[in-house]
Amino acid sequence: MSLFLLDDTLRVSVFYDRSSEENEICLYFEEETPAVFRDSETRLPLSPVQAKTLVQALLEALQEHEKDHSYPIQESNDEHHK
Repeated sequence: MSLFLLDDTLRVSVFYDRSSEENEICLYFEEETPAVFRDSETRLPLSPVQAKTLVQALLEALQEHEKDHSYPIQESNDEHHK
C-alpha cells in the first residue's frame, strides 16, 4: 500500500518483507527532491511489535482527532493516492 504526503512530494509505501530474516514490516519513503530525508529513498524496517505499536499510536491519535471534530475524515478517491 502506498500513499502520498506533504503535498504529494513524499510517497510512503508499507509492505511485509518476506525476504528479511526478521520478517519485517517496512516503511519505504520516496521523495522527488529530498527535503525530509537525506536521500531520495529511505527504508525503515520495523519488527512486527514495532509496526503494531505504530498502528496503535496512529489509531489513538485519530480517535483524539475525531473527539475534537464533528466532521468525519474523508478518504481520498483520487487514483493517484492509491
